[in-house]
Amino acid sequence: MKLKTLILACSLLPIGSFAQTAKYNPAEAFSNLFYTHPGNNNRTAEGRPGSGYWQNRADYQINATLDTLKQTLTASETISYTNNSPNQLNSLWLHLD
Repeated sequence: MKLKTLILACSLLPIGSFAQTAKYNPAEAFSNLFYTHPGNNNRTAEGRPGSGYWQNRADYQINATLDTLKQTLTASETISYTNNSPNQLNSLWLHLD
């Protein structure tokens, strides 16, 4: 019942009502003041990689054997992690699901 009342109320408004109250200005929204953080060496204000950008790397080697007769899967995995960060990593999280 409430939804029907809302639809009826909206249908009685003049067509131009919503457009007249909008104060959105795309030129203003995307001006230089739009980005509140100026960025740093790692990322620009827009989010692009900066001059000091780094990214860690993980390489996976997976060996698997499927035995269709026994309906078994045997597998092993080796993960090689490369820390390209200027900071030392004291720990890594491994999530096995």
